[in-house]
Amino acid sequence: MALGTGEGNDAFLVIGIFVFMFIVWVISGGPSKPISFGGPLLTSPQPLSSGRALGNGALLDYRVSPILRRETPRPVRHQATRRSGESTVVDGSRSPYIGLVRLSRTSATRNSDPKQEYIRLSVSRQAQKPIDISGWTVSSGISGTKEKILTGSNLPLSGTVSRQEDIVLNPGDFAYIISGRSPIGTSFRSNSCIGYFSQFQRFSPSLSRTCPLPEKEIRTQTSINLDRQVDCEQFVQQIPRCTLVTSIPPHLSSECRAFISKNLNYNGCVAAHQQDNNFYKNDWRIYLGRSGEMWRNDREIVQLFDERGRLVDTFSY
Repeated sequence: MALGTGEGNDAFLVIGIFVFMFIVWVISGGPSKPISFGGPLLTSPQPLSSGRALGNGALLDYRVSPILRRETPRPVRHQATRRSGESTVVDGSRSPYIGLVRLSRTSATRNSDPKQEYIRLSVSRQAQKPIDISGWTVSSGISGTKEKILTGSNLPLSGTVSRQEDIVLNPGDFAYIISGRSPIGTSFRSNSCIGYFSQFQRFSPSLSRTCPLPEKEIRTQTSINLDRQVDCEQFVQQIPRCTLVTSIPPHLSSECRAFISKNLNYNGCVAAHQQDNNFYKNDWRIYLGRSGEMWRNDREIVQLFDERGRLVDTFSY
């Protein structure tokens, strides 16, 4: 069946329109336009940390907010710390004195008087050599209060400024660390004459009164003929150990009075016995010089750090 004239014209018109549109499309870019081959994706499935869309669609230049990547935190290595002055000292190494130097609590830890408040430090007999503890620190793990162990006198003397040196403890030695000030102005090592100091001053803990017997001293330290000076011998026998005589009877001979004044006191005892094998004792009195108490009465942590800030020992109560 042949097409009519009107119908043929309509067909040619439709075909002409499509041809015209095709020509315009080719002229305007045709197949090079992104819309001619764009896919359904607005952005690439690649990571979006850069914030830029990477797809080939019509919205190629659309920018999105960056997505923050969550990173797994690295493990933190914990190290021992302590305060020193206004800064914090950190030393993660292990102290070589652990197990060799120990702290221990005493009944005086709760004493509110700093002169009578003290703890005990001891050096194991297993230590291979003497240990210098000057520069070490004792600290409260609760309040943060801390004090440094300074120097002391290995041989204190009466009436004079004692020579200061590092406090060195031998294997088996121990020390009382007293919070307050020293009655004789220095930390010191005990000796066989030290009891003389306790006659006029109070020490806590108390000093050992094991000074040589005066009656023995007069027999071994002088040439006095006691057979002829019986009254001298009798008077000396009445003098207690570690006691300085403040009033000597005038009827005693000048020789007897001179011996008592020169020998029966601390300095005289030191001069006579300093070279004895058992003169030096194995304990020290270390004073921190505080005017107030150091340790809490309850819920306290007492710590000891060596000169490099490494924890040596601790105890709590």
